[in-house]
Amino acid sequence: LAAGSVPAVDRVVAAWEYDGPARDLVLALKLGAQAPAAGPLAGAMAAASLRCGLRGRVLTWVPARSGDVRRRGYDHARVLAREVGRRLGLPARPLLYRIGDRPDQTALGAAARRRNLRGAFAARACSGPVVLVDDLVTTGATATACAGALRASGATGVEVLAACRRS
Repeated sequence: LAAGSVPAVDRVVAAWEYDGPARDLVLALKLGAQAPAAGPLAGAMAAASLRCGLRGRVLTWVPARSGDVRRRGYDHARVLAREVGRRLGLPARPLLYRIGDRPDQTALGAAARRRNLRGAFAARACSGPVVLVDDLVTTGATATACAGALRASGATGVEVLAACRRS
């Protein structure tokens, strides 16, 4: 993703490309219900954020779909945000929530992802710059939808911190 290519997002910081062992860790955390995979992902995310100097002083995460949380037993992005926050000494707060039930994004192209997520998130009142944590950034549709909700609720900036990005 090129700088400025994700609307409503100031910048995207990703620890790794979505390939090899990094991809395996994301899939283990997200699809394999293997929570310990969050440790190395969060470590790399914290290191990437320190290299880049994120402005946000509070972390939040892209909330998982309720069915995925029931199946997996946890919200994978919440686990990442809390672990990254612990490593950086920053609070991780549940600022975002989902509105309605949307189809999974996996099989959708970029335009369909944007349409699918229009109005899918809302945020609790917040202020200042916020760091949005997620496991993977592909098209930026989820980040854009979440950042729009955060800005509408008072965030003055949104930076995305992801374990991986797909170029």
